[in-house]
Amino acid sequence: MVLTNNPLPILNQKFECTFGKYALICKVVDYCTFGADQMSNNLHSHSSYELCLVLNGKGKFIYNDIPYDISSNDIILAEPYMYHEITCSSHDDLLLLYAFIDITCSDPLSPISSSEDALIDRFQKQHKCIEHNNFRIFSYIDFLNAYSNYCSHFNYGLYQITKTLLMECLQALTINKVNSPSHTVPFTTLEKAQDYIDSNLHRKLYIEEIAKHCCVSIRCLQYTFKKELTLSIIEYINQHKIKLACHYLLNHFSIIDTANLVGISDVSHFNKVFKKVTGLTPSQLLKIGKSNNGFGRRL
Repeated sequence: MVLTNNPLPILNQKFECTFGKYALICKVVDYCTFGADQMSNNLHSHSSYELCLVLNGKGKFIYNDIPYDISSNDIILAEPYMYHEITCSSHDDLLLLYAFIDITCSDPLSPISSSEDALIDRFQKQHKCIEHNNFRIFSYIDFLNAYSNYCSHFNYGLYQITKTLLMECLQALTINKVNSPSHTVPFTTLEKAQDYIDSNLHRKLYIEEIAKHCCVSIRCLQYTFKKELTLSIIEYINQHKIKLACHYLLNHFSIIDTANLVGISDVSHFNKVFKKVTGLTPSQLLKIGKSNNGFGRRL
């Protein structure tokens, strides 16, 4: 790690990040040095989370009456109103970078709407107070030092880097982390159902199995389709089966083969559904050669 004598522009900066139901209010405060002149910050507490990055040296983190050994590249966290103390050893100066974080929730009953929301939710459910030897996160400090040479104030780039650094720290401290791409957003019930239907257009589909796949009741699933698409789930399935059927028919598959390929074994029933969805019989479609887009599957 590169340590410089120049203060980082992120010091004493307070900012807020809103991710959906959760928001963070953060302040990266300052460096803190423990040594011969000050070997401890004594037992104390804060109204916010206190997050510390151990940049250099060795010492102890006393939290909930338990002493933890700390050294370079460790991350330590004290919860709001929890008493804690940091001390250095008699032989090593201890250098920390610390920040305060408040987590607010706009509505505890609202759904998770972003990957950051999911990360904070998991952090709040279960986290630890110390993470040892996380070299990956401390590489941000080197980057911040290098980046700061080209800016004299807290700009957009420094805001994004600092926000990512703090979120990475929360993730590192989270127990039972889910390793997923940071851009992943949880699927809604409707999206799960649509993807399941799209993947199974070749066979007969049952509402019960789709509801089970989505972990919701049949009633909830039917309500979701009516509310979001103003269609019943059966109407949605039939529309997409027939769009796919049009694709097969226009590529010279027989009507019987096409019916089987979209999971409708009864040809007369297939013709009835086809006419209801398109306004044409399969034979009429073949005569006019009407084009079809989408093939029944969503992107």
